[in-house]
This record gives sequence, C-alpha cells and structure tokens, in this order.
Amino acid sequence: MQNKEFSANGVNVELNPSTQPVAVPTPAQGTFEVTDARGRVITLKKPGILANLDFSKAIGKGADTPEGFNKLYLMEVVHLKYVNAIDGSVVPTPSSEGELRALLVRLDDDGNDAVKNGVYEHFLKSQVAAADSELKNS
Repeated sequence: MQNKEFSANGVNVELNPSTQPVAVPTPAQGTFEVTDARGRVITLKKPGILANLDFSKAIGKGADTPEGFNKLYLMEVVHLKYVNAIDGSVVPTPSSEGELRALLVRLDDDGNDAVKNGVYEHFLKSQVAAADSELKNS
C-alpha cells in the first residue's frame, strides 16, 4: 500500500495504511452480559431517562398506596428495564403492560432469574453496600 504524507502548521505526518489503528468494536460502556440457564446471552444496561419514563408508563398507576403505584408489582418487574438485548437482538424498554408481560414470557424463569441476579450484581450491589455502611456508621 502507498504511504500518504500530510503537512499542517509545519508538521509533516506520514501515514502508512498497514500500520494504522483499526477500530475494534467494544461493548457499550455500562453494559454487562449475563447468561441464563438455557445459554442465552442477555445484555443489561442502565436505563436512560427516557427509558425510565417509558417504563413508568408501562407499570401504570395503582390505587393501593399513597404513592400511587403497586410496590409488589414494581418489585416483580423493575429489573426488566435493564434488559437491552437477548442473544444480540435489541430489546426496547417496555412502555406498556403488554410489553412487560411479553418480555417476561420471552425471558421465562431462566432469563428472569439471570436478569434479576445480573441487575443486583452490576447495578445495585454497590448501592446496597453503601447504604449498609451508612447504617452501621449512624
């Protein structure tokens, strides 16, 4: 291959195409992969602000608490907003109860357990440890 020379502001640069760095795809920052009992690779990612908004819409309002949401239902599904892909196939953040239910069916028990454990390990464990430490120091 032919070398290319460039000059700018009195600096000469020679590019040799055979030694140029090659961009290597890397996992997106803040994503983690977990593998369920069936061998499916599930990518987890901290949800952004719009994903959180969509997810809030999906869980809807419950009338059973002053806060306006069903805490038990939320505990059963909150980890689903971290699912970013299953075996490389992108999974949009659920924005309706039907989409939540469809994702739960798709994951089944094996995927659901892997996601719950992965979310705890990669996103919540440090927060829980910090809260525990704060309680011990008070």
